[in-house]
Amino acid sequence: MKNGCTSAPLKSKQSRSSNINPEPIRRRLNKTQAEFAELLGVTPDKLQRWEQGRRPPRPIQTILKLIELQPSYILPILEKQRQTRTREPKP
Repeated sequence: MKNGCTSAPLKSKQSRSSNINPEPIRRRLNKTQAEFAELLGVTPDKLQRWEQGRRPPRPIQTILKLIELQPSYILPILEKQRQTRTREPKP
């Protein structure tokens, strides 16, 4: 695989990329809703609603597709962003 990624793509139950269900991806990564929501930069409530079938905004669909295809490449990037967000002072 490119970029030294060795993990297999994560398969979600949804076949259309515009309707990716985050739950199978989250479970495969052994993340709680709270952990995965924080990683994505959303609230756990919003993630829960998406897992129940409500459609998320387009940027989140793209992030989920990237996580699905290349988790070992994307997750470290998201984790670094999360750490940066938690260190920044709130306005």
